[in-house]
Amino acid sequence: MTEHKATWSISLDTTCPKCGECVDLLDDPDFWDGRSFEAGENMTDRSRDVEVDCPKCGHELEVDLEY
Repeated sequence: MTEHKATWSISLDTTCPKCGECVDLLDDPDFWDGRSFEAGENMTDRSRDVEVDCPKCGHELEVDLEY
């Protein structure tokens, strides 16, 4: 086994229509609460029109999750 490791990282990025900031929705500690989709899920009923809050300004918006 090699001594060098590679670490996966994931983000869920969008631009908030209110504050204009590019945000990672996964920065919201409550993002996964009550969610039933899997990381990377897209083009499913569960990954469309997902209600989220902008972690920067709190604006509520709906997003479609894409991979």
